[in-house]
Amino acid sequence: MQFGPGLAATFLYYFTSAAVAISFVVARSTGLGIETGIPQQFGAVGGLVAGVIGVYFNRTAQVSLSVQGRKKWLNALDSALAQYGYQLTSTEDDLRIYERSGWSKWFSGRIFVQIEAQIGSQPEAQTKTAQITVASRAVTVRALKQILPEASPKPSDPKPSNPSEN
Repeated sequence: MQFGPGLAATFLYYFTSAAVAISFVVARSTGLGIETGIPQQFGAVGGLVAGVIGVYFNRTAQVSLSVQGRKKWLNALDSALAQYGYQLTSTEDDLRIYERSGWSKWFSGRIFVQIEAQIGSQPEAQTKTAQITVASRAVTVRALKQILPEASPKPSDPKPSNPSEN
């Protein structure tokens, strides 16, 4: 599932917004006409810088985890996000949406948590695991990696062997 705009759309948004604004400000403040091309050159450089900064902080990024005990992990996630002012605002089937309240929600964006249930491959264990995908702005996802509750190792990860069992 695609969450939010991709890298190219984010770059174009910040590039064009900054380029137009800077070109207009340079043309009006210096008295140079648009026909000289100088305001557009300043706009292009400013747009490039704004586009790169916008992509670094605001592109949509995601992290995927395999967890055991889905309900327990989601409760831990709820409490961890509550410490940062996020609250659950919407649940739809396998998608949970968190956002801040008040004015801060306009500056921090939403956090999307998609849950895909899986059942373990060993019939005797019937271990329930879930594949969790957390998506938000890149700066938010980098911070979330530090506070997310511990996830279980992915099924493809080899289990460490204990030398005393040999």
